Amino acid sequence: DIVKTLPAKERVDAVIVTPHWGNEYQNSPAAAEKALGREFLNAGATAVLGGHPHVLQPWEKVTMPDGEERFIIYSLGNFVSGQVSAKMGTATRTSLMLFLGLTKTTSGKVIVNGAKYIPLSMAAKPWRISFASEGSDSFNWVNTMFGAENRIAADGDPNPAAGCP
Repeated sequence: DIVKTLPAKERVDAVIVTPHWGNEYQNSPAAAEKALGREFLNAGATAVLGGHPHVLQPWEKVTMPDGEERFIIYSLGNFVSGQVSAKMGTATRTSLMLFLGLTKTTSGKVIVNGAKYIPLSMAAKPWRISFASEGSDSFNWVNTMFGAENRIAADGDPNPAAGCP
């Protein structure tokens, strides 16, 4: 109910929902998360940025009945956690920096104009998150999941929203 009321409020340009959901270590969202993500969008959310599974999960553009595009990423991956054992593999040490392009139209509505990413890798001892090196397991994992055409180089354009597909 709260998501439905926010877009109508003055000074609210966009509603971004950040649910803590999903099954840990699963690379795909469950049907329940997909349904709930759609409920958030149908209620008026511009985007849904999920987290909790400790691994990346897919993103998708959703075209609403009025033709407007909205966005869901089911899990942003792992930024800082204790999951560093070899048996959990690259997936639990991989994340991304998401750049979600938002544009305010002349009518005042905010729309999604694209999404880009920078692949990240988490390490322990000392704990740190860094840009994933080209060719590394983390780099390849993110690149495969989200497409090279959507990647921004770590030393790339400081304005990634410009030119989002």
